[in-house]
Amino acid sequence: MFRLQKLALSAASIAALGVSGLFAQQASAQTLPTLLVDCDANTAEFGCLNGQGASFAFEFANGIFPDFFPGLYNYASRGSSSGRNSFLAQNSIDGSVPRPYIYAFSEAPVTATQATQYANSLQRAGFGRLVQLPLIGGYVTLAYNSQTGVTTGVDLEREEFCALFNGTPNATVGGSSISIPAGLRNATGIRRADGSGTTFIISTALDAQCGSIAADIDGDGVQRSGETLWSYEVGTSNTFRSRGAGAASVADSTCTASGAPNDTVCWPSAFQAEPQNQGIANVMAANATAQFGYLSGSALNLASTLRAADLENAAGAFVAPNPANASDATAQGSLVTPDPANICRTELVVANPSAGYPIVGFSYLLAYGDYTPDRTTTGAVSPAAGAFGNRGDFYRNSLTTLVAQTAVSNNSLRNAASALDYVVLGQPLGGQIAGRALQCITSVTGS
Repeated sequence: MFRLQKLALSAASIAALGVSGLFAQQASAQTLPTLLVDCDANTAEFGCLNGQGASFAFEFANGIFPDFFPGLYNYASRGSSSGRNSFLAQNSIDGSVPRPYIYAFSEAPVTATQATQYANSLQRAGFGRLVQLPLIGGYVTLAYNSQTGVTTGVDLEREEFCALFNGTPNATVGGSSISIPAGLRNATGIRRADGSGTTFIISTALDAQCGSIAADIDGDGVQRSGETLWSYEVGTSNTFRSRGAGAASVADSTCTASGAPNDTVCWPSAFQAEPQNQGIANVMAANATAQFGYLSGSALNLASTLRAADLENAAGAFVAPNPANASDATAQGSLVTPDPANICRTELVVANPSAGYPIVGFSYLLAYGDYTPDRTTTGAVSPAAGAFGNRGDFYRNSLTTLVAQTAVSNNSLRNAASALDYVVLGQPLGGQIAGRALQCITSVTGS
């Protein structure tokens, strides 16, 4: 069984993680705890780590948390949007995950509007700054079932996988048709019905990689302004708009001439819609007709009959979807801070990598800046929803330990994550993220 070991962050170990400056000064004073308690035996003292969010991170939480936090975790796989929104408001969806929510996972980062709403509600109520840290990386596959007749991995050029996800396999580029295996060309696409971080990752990549490929997608022999391999025609108007990027999914028949709504993808209307990664995997595996869709790398393993294509990256190489190749791509990312006033809300985006597998993204850990023990809240949030009681220290230490462990090479947590087809971040990114966690989550003032 995997267990978290005590991690004494000495000056030497901080340097090895790549943490420098203010982060190193604050982190050097920290000794992270050993967590070897069980919720069922210590509920009154510790409470459980209640969380929810991305189905992308489900295998990580379900496959690792039981060993690292035995009996202490309660993670509901609802999709990034639902889990993120509940966390930001301490607002229950259906009551199945008890409050207070301690953390969430989301591949779609918090928007500027959501960050402002949080600052005006929970932050004012005493929860501290919003903390958003990329914890694990992953990749999204173009998956297909055996009914396509394509029984092994297939190489797809960029124009080919763009045309498939655009719902226009018969499009032409520069007057030439796009060569797609017949079994995939005639297959039905399937996309997410719910708000999804997996959708955010793949649509961000498709927008960057396919939106610049001019094409005749309506078959009239004319390539018009805005007509690309990531666009839809508004009715029959010869007006074309980008399908957009975001976590939400709708059919393009509901999208208007003004384009995709904010944080929303306008998918081809012919695509079937199903909830969660697991839902898409199950439907494709059981369907008697040819289908293709997008699945996270970990979810692809949920159905042994599904296959995934090797995709062409920006350097022209065909790359298989696996953790090693995804790691080559994620290594090209850099940590950015959208809001200079809050260094704790970070983002890491690699939309068009020149090395490695071309569709990668990150699962963000969402946490609060203040888990102060014995605190109650007033105002926008009721005391029952916001009081962490005598469990605040435990919550804070659990999360900082979890993040710090992901930055240390050759330890059981990283090895377990890799075995589940997740990507653990290398240095210096891992060290930078660990430093942010120690500065931001361990703050008791949330200032």
